Amino acid sequence: MLHEFNLSSRLVLWVLLLLDGSIKLGHAGKNFLFDSTSSTVGGLPIGCWRRSDIKQNTQIKEGGLQFFTANGFPCPLRRNPSDHYLRIINKDFDEEIKNGSSLKSPSAAEAIETLINSFRSLHSLATNIQTIGTENDVPPLIKERQAGFFIKLLVLIRRSCVNMHRDIGYYWLRFAIFTCVCLCIGSIFYNIGDTSMGSIQARVSLIMCITTILTMTSLGGFPSFAEDMKVFRKERLNGHYGATAFVIANTLSSAPFLGLMCIIPGAIIYYMTGLQRGMDHFIYFVAVLWANTMLVEGLMMTVAAMVPDILLGVALGSGIQALLLLSCGFFRFPDDLPKPIWKYPMYFISYHKYGMQGLYKNEFLGLAFGDQLNPNGLLTGGDHVLKRLQVEMGYSKWVDLAILCAMVIIYRATFLAMIKLAETRGPIIKCRCMKV
Repeated sequence: MLHEFNLSSRLVLWVLLLLDGSIKLGHAGKNFLFDSTSSTVGGLPIGCWRRSDIKQNTQIKEGGLQFFTANGFPCPLRRNPSDHYLRIINKDFDEEIKNGSSLKSPSAAEAIETLINSFRSLHSLATNIQTIGTENDVPPLIKERQAGFFIKLLVLIRRSCVNMHRDIGYYWLRFAIFTCVCLCIGSIFYNIGDTSMGSIQARVSLIMCITTILTMTSLGGFPSFAEDMKVFRKERLNGHYGATAFVIANTLSSAPFLGLMCIIPGAIIYYMTGLQRGMDHFIYFVAVLWANTMLVEGLMMTVAAMVPDILLGVALGSGIQALLLLSCGFFRFPDDLPKPIWKYPMYFISYHKYGMQGLYKNEFLGLAFGDQLNPNGLLTGGDHVLKRLQVEMGYSKWVDLAILCAMVIIYRATFLAMIKLAETRGPIIKCRCMKV
């Protein structure tokens, strides 16, 4: 008895039954013949036959060929029929046919729908079973069941974690580069933790490096993102899982690796430079670094869903980050930015702005700076430094962190929207001149 086969196996078996009339499956030195079989595509029935009838009646064997031919899918000369029919109804070949043939041919989904509607118009499933034999002779069709959403999610998280752990280029290479960059920055800004006036500019420059240079190392993971998208598109066509499960699993599986990338290199740079001591200050520092890295990763995943190749994706992602960086309020103070476009809305949607201002508050509040040449002179408080930097003081640093976390969710939601849009329209941004 045949119960559940995948799409390819069911089709090959169906074609062999029509063309040969007998199937022998070797097992432990014995051959097993199937008394009856049913053909389903995507879980929907196309036909049901009894093997003994197929073997005895050549008209039924030829009926399959006539059925496909009558519906516009004839088998060409000098081509294997089973390969031809497999190519018609397997969705994996859609993109290959579209790219390799200049003739317009129906997709697998259209072919499946045509065959199912044609069979239903000829006979209903109950009538077809009654004409072949009684209900006792023909086993009932077993409806294919799929795992639930949470089971799929757990399986995807586990597979993504294993893949990220084994793929050196996904996170481990970036972790090594991240650590080396932090060592370089720590040596350049070594021990700037004094309270002299000259340390103010050094602290500001250091915070700028942290929120820009370190987070932009996520560009190195784009090739791995692109490979994940290729695997997802192929499995999505076969109906294994949906886009929502893929996005959630990717987000949850990448968070621990990004956290490791931020904690160890972050500790190196934090204590080498001598930033404001305190466990709460260090935790906030790592949390902002983690949120910024998650944001950049979400941005690059969104770009990977929009473009068809790696080179164009890296160029587009770098350009978007450059625009956000220009409008963050560092190169020009917020009040000096041109109000159209650069102040509204670019300044407020730049994640660098919230990262820098949160770290400014984390570092300068509670400190007082004085001139070393004039020890008896007036001290400059950290709040005064923040006002000079035009930092928004109407809310605390934790609000900046909360905004960054909300932007992480928004970027991932945008990633999900781009996937669904690309499923209906194909790659959103195309460039025929750039292929990798």
